Amino acid sequence: MCDSVCATCDKVSGKCLTCIPGYGYNTTSQECLLCEENHYSFGGNGECNQCPVCDNACDRTTGACTTCISGYNSVNETCISCSENGNCFTCNTTNTIQEEWTCKQCNPNHYLDKTTNKCMKCSKEYENKEGKCE
Repeated sequence: MCDSVCATCDKVSGKCLTCIPGYGYNTTSQECLLCEENHYSFGGNGECNQCPVCDNACDRTTGACTTCISGYNSVNETCISCSENGNCFTCNTTNTIQEEWTCKQCNPNHYLDKTTNKCMKCSKEYENKEGKCE
């Protein structure tokens, strides 16, 4: 008999051939295993994949982020950096429209160029002190 987490099974042995979404296929044991936290699978005979830049929380069946790491915001279930070049540490979340969030604080040794909304790296001889490279 076919296990409930299998999408299709071998008619003779009953072993899984493909899995339902949220389960990865183990080729050695020919079984479907539930994806670990922060991993997902669309099903079929593929393995579980690590979620993108989610904060240890994504949907096991789609890979869509349920929460994002600091410096990213969720737009259509995808984590997008608040800075155009991805060096943002925290987002300015005062605007209710997430697509319009901007970077509030850059990663260490970066400063925010307010005209471009990009976090730029400080020169080697400088370090970031209160938003300025000094």
